[in-house]
Amino acid sequence: TDKNDQEKEFMGKLGYNITWARKTANLKRERCPHIKLMIPVQAYNLKQFGEFFHYIQDLDFDGLSLPVRNLEAYEIALFLIAFYKLNIRRVHILGTSTLLTTALAAFMTKHYFSWISLDSTSWRLSAQYNHYINPFSLKSVDVSDNVVIDENIHINCQCPWCRGKTFTYIRNLPHTEKISFLRCHNWWVIEHAAKELYEHSDTVLTLKNHLLSRYPDTGAIEKLCNVLSI
Repeated sequence: TDKNDQEKEFMGKLGYNITWARKTANLKRERCPHIKLMIPVQAYNLKQFGEFFHYIQDLDFDGLSLPVRNLEAYEIALFLIAFYKLNIRRVHILGTSTLLTTALAAFMTKHYFSWISLDSTSWRLSAQYNHYINPFSLKSVDVSDNVVIDENIHINCQCPWCRGKTFTYIRNLPHTEKISFLRCHNWWVIEHAAKELYEHSDTVLTLKNHLLSRYPDTGAIEKLCNVLSI
């Protein structure tokens, strides 16, 4: 998180990242020209991205891949705007499936990019550690054996696995079955949320209203929507 450490890391790896990007682009051209190549952007801020891009802009590639690291959704939005200005229309965002980043990807894909894809292992890792992903906020909820869950708390999820079930039922499943159940549920809610967010991305206002209906952090939503408005 320290800015000086970030700059040291960036400068220490810049030469390697440029070299490997160029070698990868050459290998793609020689061995598998039919595939799409997304060059990874190893940078903490837009200034660093500008330095890196200067050395790879002549390469033949199809888009950029952005590791999220500790970036907030509104900071990722600034990177996407920079990519768009450079006429880059395909982006892959690495290592996230949070609600706000997914909302950002949905909105930017609908209006500006050919595609924005995401990848994350949180749905699988959450299941391994007995965490149930909330279908509205996409936050993890602990449903371990030793957790006390009020019987009056109802499951509002519409996924095929949750219908007609209770949290007590999920908590008391045998270990292997519980992990399998949670994996299926967690994957479904992330996929479903992405589709819903895309459907509500006609304008910044429709997206904002949809986010406010399912996510409690109004400050984070305001920051993201302010960037999208600009």
